[in-house]
Amino acid sequence: MAAGSPPDQLNVPSDDANVENGRANSKDSNDAPKPNLAFNNASVRAAFVRKVFAIVTLMVLINALMTAPVVLFKEPRLFIKEHNYLYIVALIVFLATYFTLVCCSSVARNFPCNFILLTAFTFAAGFILMVICASVPPYTVALALITTALTCIAIILFASQTTFDITKYVFIIFVVSIGVCIFGIALAIMSLFVYVKLLHVVFSAVACVLFMAYLAVDIQMILGGRKYEISPEDYIYAALMLFVDIYEIFINILNLYNANN
Repeated sequence: MAAGSPPDQLNVPSDDANVENGRANSKDSNDAPKPNLAFNNASVRAAFVRKVFAIVTLMVLINALMTAPVVLFKEPRLFIKEHNYLYIVALIVFLATYFTLVCCSSVARNFPCNFILLTAFTFAAGFILMVICASVPPYTVALALITTALTCIAIILFASQTTFDITKYVFIIFVVSIGVCIFGIALAIMSLFVYVKLLHVVFSAVACVLFMAYLAVDIQMILGGRKYEISPEDYIYAALMLFVDIYEIFINILNLYNANN
């Protein structure tokens, strides 16, 4: 999860007991806290999870198809290098659509606006990836891809099988991510004047671990049954978070493998 989740996109399960006037369970059953019916329904949860993973798979596939020609063929790679100013345009679209979907839950839940914005985000992310991979040797891209796939599969299996509730620590992870973000901005400014390889390696390693933690949190929030969980209505938001986690893990692993360049 690359950013903090808006409050209305998180469901916090209620306690089962009610205590009033010194007596337990004195209220009528109609006044008792209502459970999250959507996530208590196994079929609804399963359908939600399938929808989210289907969307993420499609997003990853689009990015792979966009990036493959740049990695495999010289002509597309040269074209991207000669027109890398389009990276700025793609970055603006990437950030604008991302923050709109994350911060505006009404937009993220509104069809077809949510799919239009998610599509624009996906292609912008793909173009950014094309620019990055155009300057990296093909074998390095392949190695980073394999490492990312194995890492993400391991994290998904762990997060889905463990009884440890990682979502309890989501706000601690968010605070750490703010510090990493500030460090990244300072490093980018410093790089305009001097390049310090060690600092870039440290940043990529820390960022990679951070997004691995976010991936584990997001998986548990999607599956539900934890302290924090994502509402079934927010499947676009969930898919966006999951994709960004995988996307950032790949980019930072790629940076680590390509540190010598």
